Amino acid sequence: DVGQTLYIEGAVEDMSEELEARDLHVRAARYSWIYGGSGVALVVTDLGGMILDANPAFLRTFGYDYDEVRGRMLKSLALETDQTALASELARLVAHDSDVCESQRRFVAADDAVIWAKIRAGTVRNSRGYPDHLLVLLEDLAEA
Repeated sequence: DVGQTLYIEGAVEDMSEELEARDLHVRAARYSWIYGGSGVALVVTDLGGMILDANPAFLRTFGYDYDEVRGRMLKSLALETDQTALASELARLVAHDSDVCESQRRFVAADDAVIWAKIRAGTVRNSRGYPDHLLVLLEDLAEA
């Protein structure tokens, strides 16, 4: 039959990996700007509470050098009487009791000054939904 389409030829390419990589890059760039440029003190800990990273605002607020805090337990920066409660709160996050916790804790700055901080800690999950690390925001209540 003249003028009728007999077949259509084409190709299909799976772009899902490329789109996922592009999305990951955009999210990483956004996170990098928020983390590095924010005036909010932020730390990233492993699931046990060991500090993996601290942003410039955290270092300024608490007066520590990066090398002084990286690898330390976050609870070790808290006032001794607040360490157990802080460790328990972070452990509950990891145990899936909640994805976010808020509290107020006292921390010891590098100059031994005590800083009351409002803490918002959250679980960051991997692509399979399992807890990967914790993101902890610390707001100096004296400046709030």
